Amino acid sequence: MAFVYRHPGSKNWFARFRLPNGQYASRSTGTTDRKLAKKLAEKFELPADRLMTEAQARKVIEELYKLIHGEELPSATLSEFMETWLNRKKVELAPQSYERYQDICKKLKTFLGEKADRPIMMIRAADLIAFRDHLAQRLSPVNANCIVKIIRVIFKAARIEGLVLENVAERVLGIRIPRNSRVRRPFTMEELQALLKVADGEWRGMIFCGIYTGQRLGDIATLDWSSVDLEHDEIRLITHKTGRNQCIPIHTTLREYFEGLKSRKGPVFPKSNEKVRRFGKTAPLSREFYDIMVKTGLAQKRRHRRTGMGCSTKRRVHEISFHSLRHTATSLMKNAGVNSAVVMDIIGHESKAVSDGYTHVDLVAKRDALKILPKLI
Repeated sequence: MAFVYRHPGSKNWFARFRLPNGQYASRSTGTTDRKLAKKLAEKFELPADRLMTEAQARKVIEELYKLIHGEELPSATLSEFMETWLNRKKVELAPQSYERYQDICKKLKTFLGEKADRPIMMIRAADLIAFRDHLAQRLSPVNANCIVKIIRVIFKAARIEGLVLENVAERVLGIRIPRNSRVRRPFTMEELQALLKVADGEWRGMIFCGIYTGQRLGDIATLDWSSVDLEHDEIRLITHKTGRNQCIPIHTTLREYFEGLKSRKGPVFPKSNEKVRRFGKTAPLSREFYDIMVKTGLAQKRRHRRTGMGCSTKRRVHEISFHSLRHTATSLMKNAGVNSAVVMDIIGHESKAVSDGYTHVDLVAKRDALKILPKLI
């Protein structure tokens, strides 16, 4: 028989009730009203001779919510809420980031199956842990952990809106990253020279842009001449991933490359730009760059063998890629003693000193920093 009592040091009534296994449990009712506390205690208690089904649990929670708040419990299925959440994010995120969030929601919905069409509060931590383990078999630990973080954000938003009582995704821990796992590293000068020997056409220019601007492949491949000011030696662009306004001085080597190009209208790298526009991502260009590394002996040729497992097999992460040019530029400047705030401003990372307003990074400081980078030709 459920009953209520006062706990020392608390103004609210506590409920004492029996669980289906016969044991007793206590829980705060969150109210100073004894009559309401008694009603809540009775709702907490379930018949000992049967277990509560999902539908019964939902009904009990709805009744408890109505007793406490005097209104119906807000409700939405996981699929409905993710769709609403994505619509909000569409105006907040860059297109590429939005597509990634959209893909994560699709993956979770596909994995959960019919559970995704149940009320979001019925999703358990065990369901999300199973999803994490599913990801661990197919993705690198870093990528899997990034997806888990986004899932936590989704359920946090649902909790704020009152659709769930707690963020169950917070119980889902990240995957441990092995100590011997491959991590991205910078290129050495010898490796960069080797790349430039075999790279031709637009790739030669994009490698220059990678090392002398530190920008991502997508931003370089879609760079437009309207963003290149040779008169003032500046590149001004808005990054696709973060929407950050970048102003980067043009290094001497990069300027010489730009001056050698015939056209000064439209995309700087027309062929690469077209591939990004057509496919909506940089994956085809990443594969092309990998092939360049294969030619230099920096990577082994991939064998495209059919395994019968489709995309379910985990992709092996190589320690160097086009993104490593970003690490290379960062390392060269930092090793030369350039202030971290200046390096972060050039590369496009947020610096606490810059964001807090303690450091103003001007063009002179950035020009001096880029002058440190060696000429590759």
